[in-house]
Amino acid sequence: MKECSFFRAIAAVNIKDFQTALSTIEEGIKAIPDNLPFREAHVELLLGRMHDFEAGWIVLARLARNAIEKNDGEWLLAAMQQLFGSPYDYSCLPFAERFSMGKELLRAFRHCVRNKMASHARVLTRQLPLTSMRAATKIGQLNRSRMRWSWSRVSRFRTT
Repeated sequence: MKECSFFRAIAAVNIKDFQTALSTIEEGIKAIPDNLPFREAHVELLLGRMHDFEAGWIVLARLARNAIEKNDGEWLLAAMQQLFGSPYDYSCLPFAERFSMGKELLRAFRHCVRNKMASHARVLTRQLPLTSMRAATKIGQLNRSRMRWSWSRVSRFRTT
């Protein structure tokens, strides 16, 4: 169903039947609310194609709010892309609100990245047994001692 309604929306946009495309996309969002491509297409259709800035601004704000609530990197990047990286000119949107929304998205994105890095570090330390961690530390010490040794040889040759 998802692909069918998305293809219907694309066909409607291609023949410039924006009302049909809008109703198809809204129908798809109601059926599958967590579908990011439908949400992005909704914003793009309202703001970029139909130039309905009042409804488009509401949909864009809802996309950004949902991205922050989901705390998902893909959603946060998509909302940021729609807000600032769109090929369409959104300069008529409220400037202060747009940058305030971008600031909140960036803050949420940093928090999301920090959490993912911490969870990856916890997973890695759980997966490595203690003996391999000790071996890795010894290898690191060995490499550092070799680097010092080679550096001292290089500096000795420079002085002569």
